[in-house]
Amino acid sequence: MSGARHIEAGDRERSGRVVCRESVPLAALRISDTLAQECRSELDPRKVAYLARSINQGMAEVTPVLVKAHKEKQGTWYEVLHKPGQVAALSQLRQSECPALVLYGHDDFRLTDAPPATLMALAEKGTRIEREEDINVADLLLEGAITDDKHKDKLEMEMGKGQKVRIWVRAREENRHIAYDIIDGYHRSSLLRKLKFELAKAIVSYGMSDEELYDQRVIAANSVASIQFARVVRAMQRSFVESKWHRNYHLKLSSVLGMAMNEKKLKEPGKNMKLTTGEAQEAIEWALYKVALW
Repeated sequence: MSGARHIEAGDRERSGRVVCRESVPLAALRISDTLAQECRSELDPRKVAYLARSINQGMAEVTPVLVKAHKEKQGTWYEVLHKPGQVAALSQLRQSECPALVLYGHDDFRLTDAPPATLMALAEKGTRIEREEDINVADLLLEGAITDDKHKDKLEMEMGKGQKVRIWVRAREENRHIAYDIIDGYHRSSLLRKLKFELAKAIVSYGMSDEELYDQRVIAANSVASIQFARVVRAMQRSFVESKWHRNYHLKLSSVLGMAMNEKKLKEPGKNMKLTTGEAQEAIEWALYKVALW
C-alpha cells in the first residue's frame, strides 16, 4: 500500500504526533469489525447506495474522514474512525481516493474517549464528527426556543423516570467554553433544566456549519405539529442568512425561492436582482436543493 499525497500538515509535536489533511487511497482504508457493527445502520446497502447517488449528483458533500495511520513493512494503511458509510459510497462510485484527516503517531487515540476540546480542534481542520455523549445541561443553549406547553406537560410525565431519547446538538466554542446549540430536542432540553438534571444524553455534532445547523432544524421541526410552522420559517430564514446569497448578494429568501419556482416563466431569471446568467442558475440550483432538503 502506497503513502498518501500530502495536502496540508499541522500540529507537529516533538513526540512525532502529527495531524495531516490528505487524500488517501481508498484501497488503503480499513473499516474494523467493531466500527462496522457500531455503524451497521449507516452501512445499510440502501443507505450507501442513496449516499453514493447524492454524492454523484452533487447533492451531498464529501468531507474528510478521520483516520489513524498504521505504518508496516508492506506500507501504510489507515484505520477508519468514523463515517464508514461515506467510505463505502466512494468505493461504490469507484473513486481512487478519499479526503481524510490523518492521525500519525496517535496510537492511543480513541474517538470515544477523546475530550470535546480535541474533537473541536479536529473539526476546525475540516472534518465532521458525531458521537454519543453525556453533556452538562447547564451548557445547553435554549435562547429563543419555540415550544408547546401541552406537549411539554405530557413529556414531563414521561421524563420523570429519566431521559429515554437522546437530544441532538451542535458543539461550538463560546467565550472559551464549549456550549451546545439544540438541533432536535428543545422540549426535552427545557425539561432537563426544569427537572434539575445535571447531565443530558446527547448526540453531539462537531464541525457543523451555521447554515447546516439551521437546515437540520428545519428537518427536525416536524416533530410537534403545533410549533412546526414557526420553527420551520425561523430556521429557513437563518439558514438563508448564512448563505452567500444573503451575505454577498444581499438577496431575500423569498426572491430566490420565487425565481426558482418561476424559472420557466422568466425570460432572464435573476435580471431584476442584478445576477448574471450563471449566478442566477447557481441560485436556482441552491433553492431547489434546499427545498428538497427541507
